[in-house]
Amino acid sequence: MHLIGEILDVKVDESMLGGDGLPDILKIAPVIYAPENQAYYGVGKFLGNAFAIGKDLK
Repeated sequence: MHLIGEILDVKVDESMLGGDGLPDILKIAPVIYAPENQAYYGVGKFLGNAFAIGKDLK
């Protein structure tokens, strides 16, 4: 099954915001379900910034 939709609004409690006023993924600590192995996972540590983490690789 494929679902196509549009996000119309997003709400977050102020206690889940970081110092920059954006949602902080580590404070929110979402639970992710992986249906292929019927398991739940959490979010881990920060690894790097998107589109920049590989710039130092040669």
